[in-house]
Amino acid sequence: MVKIEGEKAYPIYSVRIAYTYEINDDNRKYIGKNRILPNGRAKDAISPSLMYKEEQDINKIMQEAKEDIWAGYIRVHDRHTLEKGRMVIDKPKLESIDVSLLRYETWNSGWFSHWTFDDGRKNIEYVESFGRLVTRMERIDDYCLMGAEDKWRWHGKSDDGKEDTDPPCRCMGCKAKGIVRIDH
Repeated sequence: MVKIEGEKAYPIYSVRIAYTYEINDDNRKYIGKNRILPNGRAKDAISPSLMYKEEQDINKIMQEAKEDIWAGYIRVHDRHTLEKGRMVIDKPKLESIDVSLLRYETWNSGWFSHWTFDDGRKNIEYVESFGRLVTRMERIDDYCLMGAEDKWRWHGKSDDGKEDTDPPCRCMGCKAKGIVRIDH
């Protein structure tokens, strides 16, 4: 078992899903010039990081990335199911999926949030653990903390997701996933 500062550290995998899509009037304003291809298409990628309790087979993660992450991403950007404020992605084509073991760490990053597995600790222990992660990571140039350096930003969410709560988040969604989260 890998430990960091006495805590269990989990394997985190970097996933890069590269794709192309058709340029149209609905998405043209979102596309940078360096992403435009000569055939009326544009290139892009999404790069989530995935944390597991134990090391995983890379091929299994690639399959999960294709069936869950890629399919879900396309679903929320489809013209017919588009959520307000999201870019339309017409005729997407998956180009490649690359997966690699990134590092072992106690928390994984999300979009303006971090999460870890719920192992039964008290709330204050998770908050202290997250503070140690921030201290470790703020010295690393290529790690974006997205505001986590400011402790006053740390919060959880109510079960309906409408109100901020004291950290960590223990909403029904987090409980169902077996995680605790700190948004920032």
